[in-house]
Amino acid sequence: MKYTLSCLFLLVSTLALFPSTGLSKEITLNSVGFRGGFNSNIIRIPPSEKEDFTQFDIFAQVGLPGGATFDSGWLFGWRLNGSMGFLRGAGDTGFISTVVPGILFRKPEWRLTIDGGVGAAFVSREHYGSQDLGGPIQIVAEVGVTYDVTDRVGLGWRFHHISDAGIWGSKNRGVDVNLFEISYKFDSFPLYRY
Repeated sequence: MKYTLSCLFLLVSTLALFPSTGLSKEITLNSVGFRGGFNSNIIRIPPSEKEDFTQFDIFAQVGLPGGATFDSGWLFGWRLNGSMGFLRGAGDTGFISTVVPGILFRKPEWRLTIDGGVGAAFVSREHYGSQDLGGPIQIVAEVGVTYDVTDRVGLGWRFHHISDAGIWGSKNRGVDVNLFEISYKFDSFPLYRY
């Protein structure tokens, strides 16, 4: 029952991001890709994990309406990242799915995008060896940097943190993963029109 409620929560959260009048022409699928990574003792939010973790997933980035261009050449916009994949720790593997709305800043002549956001994750497994994540719904915070190698291919790094923020109890620990990603861009960001 709790997994059904968790899936329903993620679906409602995703639908709440879109206007009630329907999907705007400005909502576009910008890119899809693959990413994978691991936790690190150097880049992390204390306390550190009790187990070593790896994560692999596929992801998509959707451009949302709105944005601005600054005199400096930087572009600002809204985005929605979604992913599905696997989280592995202490020999245990579980499914993870995320929905993360957020912002992005892009400098076209540098071929550089910086983005970040806060959203929700669903995890099918709550225990990985000695580490307890707490429950099936987690809070996700992430920040990433992408460099466009070509007009269509980007390489990036993303710091990805999941935690229950004490919702499921005080003895749980979050997971910090450094993800390395490769993405395929379908079209220029809608921001280019501003």
